Amino acid sequence: MGTEQLRSEELRSEYLRSEHLRSEQIRSEELRSEELGSEHLRSEHLRREHLRSEYLRSEQLRSEQLRSEQLRSEYLRSDHLRSEHLRSEQIRSEELRSEHLRSEHLRSEQLRSEHLRSENQISLAKMSI
Repeated sequence: MGTEQLRSEELRSEYLRSEHLRSEQIRSEELRSEELGSEHLRSEHLRREHLRSEYLRSEQLRSEQLRSEQLRSEYLRSDHLRSEHLRSEQIRSEELRSEHLRSEHLRSEQLRSEHLRSENQISLAKMSI
């Protein structure tokens, strides 16, 4: 009976050792699974941070582009207003010049007319003498 008991103890010991190894393997797989889960979460977090960063960068670029377009539009509008103002001043200057020339022409015609009248009066006065 001693050998049967010894054999039974060996089998029991082998069974306990195999259960212990199986338990260790399960625990090891659980830890690996937790690590993978943690790694997945970390990877997901990094991916989301990257996407957020890309979104913020694209929003900043879009904002800068809009601002650039606004500045360009303001510049073009002010340039247009300035050229309209210059054109208006040029037209006004031409109108004043034309008015001045017309006035000078009328004055010249008036002086010529007065001169002719004066010559006619002198001629009439000479004839009546």
